[in-house]
Amino acid sequence: MDVPESNQSTPMTKIDEAFVADRQIFWSRFTTFTTGAVVAVTILLVGLYVFFG
Repeated sequence: MDVPESNQSTPMTKIDEAFVADRQIFWSRFTTFTTGAVVAVTILLVGLYVFFG
């Protein structure tokens, strides 16, 4: 009696790769936003210091 082997790792690998890619996109956007926000706040604070300091 032959039992067919099923490869369960292929669908799981695709899910894992998609999950990792999604996380990379999220962290890339998050760090870009955070860097932009820090730069904007720094420019704002320097401007306030120059005009009111």
